[in-house]
Amino acid sequence: MVTCLDVAGDLLLSGSIDQSIAAWDLRAVGHTKPMAVAGATSIANYHGQQMQWQNGGILKASLDGSPIDKLAAVATVQGLFTVDFSTATPLINAAHAFDANGSNTPKQYSDIKWSSQTGWLYASAGDRAAVDLLEITQA
Repeated sequence: MVTCLDVAGDLLLSGSIDQSIAAWDLRAVGHTKPMAVAGATSIANYHGQQMQWQNGGILKASLDGSPIDKLAAVATVQGLFTVDFSTATPLINAAHAFDANGSNTPKQYSDIKWSSQTGWLYASAGDRAAVDLLEITQA
């Protein structure tokens, strides 16, 4: 079941509950296969340790406004990740996310959006009436 969609230029992302996120080339209308997929069998970098990407399911993905071309922020049941779709095999990293006060925030976010003007990520978690402002670093 698809849980989210996001578009930036000619690239469409679709995330699903089966723990996969796929990148589709919108110029290739009619193709039934995505150009790249990151899923449960993919390898992710967990702060320097390489292991299978167990994310529990994709909740939201944000590509439009990303400070780095084809870099998606991906909110999952297990936390926040970045997925780089600039190569044939997507590169997955557990996000180094820090709020405006410098606190590390490994939370389950229900919605995320990049700010194209600042490169920061806006994120909301659960039923809190608040929005976290996150700086994502590629470490």
